[in-house]
Amino acid sequence: MPEIGTYARVSTTDQDPQRQLDELREFGKNTYDEPEIHTYADIISGTETQRGEEYQRLRVDIEDGPWTSSLSTNSHVFLDSAPAKSTGSSSSV
Repeated sequence: MPEIGTYARVSTTDQDPQRQLDELREFGKNTYDEPEIHTYADIISGTETQRGEEYQRLRVDIEDGPWTSSLSTNSHVFLDSAPAKSTGSSSSV
């Protein structure tokens, strides 16, 4: 079973990362066979020089864990080391 990490970030407490996480979860389910999906989300401005706590936890888990992929709505976070389901086409989030 592939293990997938999903990460979303929003800038303010008025925003909700759930929509991003739902889209990433759906993408992971459609791309990989029966994935175990781990979720990470931060509420922190994109202008901050320090990344959020969940981002840091994701980085540690990527380095230490049995990850298949990490999916994010932020382009600077993406790791893919296992083949996706064979569908004959490619897609991206």
